[in-house]
Amino acid sequence: MSKSLADQPCSPEMAQQHAALGRFVTVFEDTVNLIRTATIGLLAADRRSEKLVSIAFHSSVMTAAPLFQVFRAAVGQIATDPEFQYPERQGQDLLSVMNQVAGEFEAIQATRNSLLHGTWEVGWCGEPGDGLPVFAVARLKPSRTGLSRTEVPSRPGELDGWAERCLATQALIERVIEAVAARPVPATEACFIRENDRWRPSDRPEEAEPGTAVPSTPADEEARAA
Repeated sequence: MSKSLADQPCSPEMAQQHAALGRFVTVFEDTVNLIRTATIGLLAADRRSEKLVSIAFHSSVMTAAPLFQVFRAAVGQIATDPEFQYPERQGQDLLSVMNQVAGEFEAIQATRNSLLHGTWEVGWCGEPGDGLPVFAVARLKPSRTGLSRTEVPSRPGELDGWAERCLATQALIERVIEAVAARPVPATEACFIRENDRWRPSDRPEEAEPGTAVPSTPADEEARAA
């Protein structure tokens, strides 16, 4: 007979393991909510239509994957459709940023799904203190050759790494939203920096370390010239 939660011992190690999983899931859901809210804002013409659009985007069928798909398509439409009069150079940069975001989001989402739909073993082998801590996830998937085991992060440090990766992707998404929503359209360098073929958010003046140069925008150059 299964024990109630009150009867199950919880060692400090078990608490750490549960906390790491909770942090990752919380950060992922924050990112999903950011995508949902931003897409509603992009599609709604005014406050009244925003309420109606929100109905569709809070439907149970609008899980993480379709939400991101619609968000990506909306950003792509704005970046490439002449009717939106988005500067061509910024538009191409924005598509490149979104390609990176899409790859990261897909990997993070797949990991999150494997974690939540797997069978967890959290705790100790035997009585607490008698062996090594157990932190494993059994996630099997069918294939043409039968069942195979999906590799899933299984330690607090690994899960914290995925949470940090999700936060970094969230920061890029926030700058994407700024890039398509702000008017006048900000220069690429005002939102993103490319290093070693990877995009990251550009440093804000308040974020930059002392002595760190902050990329200027064309508007900054014009203001200085004036």
